[in-house]
Amino acid sequence: MTHKPPHQHLWGMMFLLVLLVCSCIELTGQRVTLHHDPVGDRLLVLLHYDGISNSEPDKQEKAEEDLRNFVQGGDVMLFDWFLHFPRHDFERRAGDTDAAPAERALATRLLESVEVTSLGHYRDPNGRLGAAQLVVIHEASAMLAAANAAISEALLGLPAQTKEGHWDRTVRLWHDLAERGHAWLSIEGHSLVCRLRVDEGEWTSGKYRFLVDLEEMADDDDAGLSFLRRFFSAALLSLVQERGEVTVRLGMIDEPHTLRCELRTTYEPNVAVLVKELVPSDLDRELARSLLGEAPASVPVSHVIAWGPAEERVRAVLGAAASIDEDRAARCRRWLEAFAHEWNAARRFPEAPVLHENEAAYLELWRAWYRTLVGQPRL
Repeated sequence: MTHKPPHQHLWGMMFLLVLLVCSCIELTGQRVTLHHDPVGDRLLVLLHYDGISNSEPDKQEKAEEDLRNFVQGGDVMLFDWFLHFPRHDFERRAGDTDAAPAERALATRLLESVEVTSLGHYRDPNGRLGAAQLVVIHEASAMLAAANAAISEALLGLPAQTKEGHWDRTVRLWHDLAERGHAWLSIEGHSLVCRLRVDEGEWTSGKYRFLVDLEEMADDDDAGLSFLRRFFSAALLSLVQERGEVTVRLGMIDEPHTLRCELRTTYEPNVAVLVKELVPSDLDRELARSLLGEAPASVPVSHVIAWGPAEERVRAVLGAAASIDEDRAARCRRWLEAFAHEWNAARRFPEAPVLHENEAAYLELWRAWYRTLVGQPRL
C-alpha cells in the first residue's frame, strides 16, 4: 500500500489539520485555560466562547446548522471558525488507509482520549451570550507520545534541500532528532513546551524575514496580522534561544494561566435562543449557588471554580447580587469584598474595586473590572 508523503500532512501532523471551513459563526472573544493533572495523567482545557453570533444574517439557516453540528458533534474551536476541529474529521483520518501511519495513530488516540463536555451558557456584563466547554484529554502522556511521533513522521518527509535553501541545515537537524524519537512537545507544570534544534545562522535570518513579512502584512492591512497582534499580546508566551536550541513555552509552570483574546466588538443576538437550546444549563446560576454555599457544583463545573478564569466567579456573583433577597444580595457583596482583598493583595491586574457606599455604583465598578480583564488587549 502506498501512503501519501508525510510532508503533505505537515500541519495535519502537528494539529491534525487546520480546516479552512467557511462559516458565519463568530465570537467576540475567547478564553483558554490549561490545567495539567499529573496524578490522573490528564490535560484539561476550559474553553469560553464569548459573544457567539451569526455575522451574515442572510445565512441564518446555515449558521444554525453549523452551530447544531458543532455542539452535537462534540467539536471544539480555537479563536474563530477557521480553527474549528470537527470530531468527524478525526474519524475520517483514523480510517484513511492512505494516510501516514503516525497520523492515523494520532487521530485514533484523539478519538479514544478526548472527552468534550458542554458546561453551560452565560451572559456577560454587555449582555452578550456565550458558552463554555471542558475538554479532557485522558492518558495525556500517550497523547503527547502520539503527537511527537506524528510530528517526527511529518518532518522526515520534508526534503533535505529546498529551492530557496533558507532552512536546509535546520531541516537536517530536525531529521536527526526525528530519527531518534525526539520529544518535540512536552508538558511542564501547567505549560505546553516545544523544544527544537536550529542552525543559528538560519534562525537569525529566518527571524529577520519574519519581521519583514510582518511589515508587508501591515502595509496591506492584513487581517492575519491583526490576529497575530492580539494573540501574541494576550498569550503568556516565552521564547528562549540557547546556542542552537530554541524553547517555546505557552502558559505557566506553577499555576494555570488563562489566555484571553478579544476578537471583535460587533455582536448580534441572532443565535442566542439556539445557544440556550443547545446548551441549556445556566452556568452562572450553578457557579453562584456553589460560591455562596447554597448547593455543590457538578464535577465539570467545579473545575471552573477551582482553576478557571477568575472573572467567571465574579460574573456569576454579580448576577446573583441583583437578587431581591436582601440576605443573598448581602452575601454576594461580602463575597466580592473578600475576592477583591485577595486579588489586590496578589497585585493582580486590573485592580479590583473596593467597597462603595452606593451599591449600584459598586456593582458597576465590578462590571467595568470584568470588561477590562476580558477585553485585554484591545487593539
